[in-house]
Amino acid sequence: MINDCECGHPWGWHWRGRGSCLECMCQDFLEVGVTEKVDHPAHYGGDVKFEAIKIIEDWGLGFSAGNALKYIIRAPHKGSEIEDLKKALWYLNRAREFEEGITLNKLSRWVRSLFGFSVMPADTLKAAEVNEYWRLSIRLGSATHYLAGRDFASAIPFVQDELTLRVNQEKQAQERRP
Repeated sequence: MINDCECGHPWGWHWRGRGSCLECMCQDFLEVGVTEKVDHPAHYGGDVKFEAIKIIEDWGLGFSAGNALKYIIRAPHKGSEIEDLKKALWYLNRAREFEEGITLNKLSRWVRSLFGFSVMPADTLKAAEVNEYWRLSIRLGSATHYLAGRDFASAIPFVQDELTLRVNQEKQAQERRP
């Protein structure tokens, strides 16, 4: 089981394929066992309250929206950020298409068109905690905020913007290589 490292930073900061702490670069952590790779993989949050499946269940997200959230929160941590963001967009579009006939989504669009803001449930405060725990960018944090409110159409542009940014960064990095 993974514990906090000796530097005191949460074990979740020992990701991105390096094994070292994202904050202080130490190597003081315990290795992931076989059970954790199956039951509570690190790229899904491990066995903590912010594990992807626990958030999905807490927010009552269905299959497509749940998968979108999973890919959004793990994207910066698993090493396949662009691919994960593309998958998140695909699932968000599926969730939006499925949910378009639901009254809450219609009400949310109607309120947003009248007042310029969306109807969001109390879970939005938890979305802020999720964003902080996973250290998500502002764009991906906004997407999870709308996912928590089941406003999938509003989440899509934020994931698209993050994907565009990551693709452009990858292109620039390739252009700088000799």
